[in-house]
Amino acid sequence: MKWLNISLILVLLLLQVKLWFGEGSIVELLNTQNKMDAQIAANALAEVRNKKLSQQVLSLQQGDKGVEAYARSELGLIKSDETFFFFVSDEK
Repeated sequence: MKWLNISLILVLLLLQVKLWFGEGSIVELLNTQNKMDAQIAANALAEVRNKKLSQQVLSLQQGDKGVEAYARSELGLIKSDETFFFFVSDEK
């Protein structure tokens, strides 16, 4: 009877080890959950960025004012009758 109890306890311990540290274990589940949470956050940031880009595309497609505003802000467009002023600050 003593050997039966010891063997049952050993089998129980082996099953617990597999549950905690084996394939499909609780530790693996927690790691997968953390990776999934990080991916959800990254997807949310990408969705916001995509919405901004979609709005920018629509603005560029709708007329010359959108194209001109983009050219001024990103490409430094200066018209022939305009004067360009560049201010340099001494702050570091």
